[in-house]
Amino acid sequence: MSWVELVFLAISLSFDTFAVSTSGGLCLKKCCPLSKRIEMVFSFAFFQAMFTLIGILMGEGFIELIGGFDHWIAFGLLVYLGGKMIKDAFSADDDASSSELDLTNRKTMVTMSVATSIDALAVGISLAMVEIQQVKLIGGLALIFGITALASWGGLRFGCFIGNRVGGRVSAVGGLILVIIGVKILLEHAQIF
Repeated sequence: MSWVELVFLAISLSFDTFAVSTSGGLCLKKCCPLSKRIEMVFSFAFFQAMFTLIGILMGEGFIELIGGFDHWIAFGLLVYLGGKMIKDAFSADDDASSSELDLTNRKTMVTMSVATSIDALAVGISLAMVEIQQVKLIGGLALIFGITALASWGGLRFGCFIGNRVGGRVSAVGGLILVIIGVKILLEHAQIF
């Protein structure tokens, strides 16, 4: 596997992270402190790289263990949170803070980091099956971490920028994005795409 292929692999893994980070940024009333944004970015990047590494270490046997339902876990988490955001955005309560994807909450941050990283397990397993030098393996994990961090940072900034200008019930858009990602994951595993 070439370095170019590893870069494209890392970019493809970061698309869901960008979308979820954008959803989270849309829900921020104001851009949060730098330290909190760094924590969010680190969480997404860490889990993406870690799940890839777990897939590599576990190899083919791990996919047999969870391969039948991993996509259902990601789908369930994303659709539940997205559906709740949409529902709460249109509830009678104008202060629909419970509907927001609050990535400043560590539990939500970790849940979303895990949900967007499940596909990295399969990538790790495929990397385990390919003859890859240790240097490229470590470099590949660093690329996955770095590119995911950039995608998360960009998504947070973009979502915050849009959310502060649009306001209102913009969290419904964030919820819709989460539902779409969940459905996409499910359809990909059903090999419809």
